[in-house]
Amino acid sequence: MIWESDGQSDKRKKVFLPIISENEVGWRAGGEKVTPEEFEYYFLNATAQTSIDYELRSAREGSLYQIEYVCPQTRNPHSQKVSFTGYIFVKNEAISLEKLKELLEVIYVGGERKYGWGKLFNPEFQKAEEVEKEKVINLFDQIKVKVDFDEDNLFFILDQDTPVLAHVLMKDGVNEKLMGKVEVLEQRYTEDNNGKRHFGKRIFLYPSFMPGSLVKTKSIFTLKAEGFWEV
Repeated sequence: MIWESDGQSDKRKKVFLPIISENEVGWRAGGEKVTPEEFEYYFLNATAQTSIDYELRSAREGSLYQIEYVCPQTRNPHSQKVSFTGYIFVKNEAISLEKLKELLEVIYVGGERKYGWGKLFNPEFQKAEEVEKEKVINLFDQIKVKVDFDEDNLFFILDQDTPVLAHVLMKDGVNEKLMGKVEVLEQRYTEDNNGKRHFGKRIFLYPSFMPGSLVKTKSIFTLKAEGFWEV
């Protein structure tokens, strides 16, 4: 999540990352910390909707629901632009930057796409330096991690008290390596059936440590193609 301080200078953009520990649950941009309540006020909003009972000409009982969304502008007097940010790791120039821009020209995030929520467009790309074995990189200019890789996988080596930047799947031994909160990560896959594409038909549920959970002891994480991490 990026908050542009003045909407013009890249140097003044703030990248907010989640942080979860025994004594703290919130967001952090460098040395600046934001509580969950402050984050919700600045960046989130919601809309309430209901189904209509046409016979009674009123709201259908029990049908009221609410959808939360990320605001395109902060809710403060300066109304600063809000953007999503992240990293894409590409193996051995497997795809050109131009093709990547074409594929990601319009993307959707979140679970309410049929209502038009979560549409991201006009992405900006900056090609980072090549990753070398056992090189330390500074993600978002805040989190230093060591990188390693083999023919098939990319690994992140995180020191103690470093927050993870993705969901980490719950597997044997992961409780000994992480401290934080757990939630169920839902992934939907598009599948073809007799030539027809069915979006979201296949659903997988993964109990996972949330991004921002802290590493208890120096650990190695594998970046999976779906975006989550494994120990």
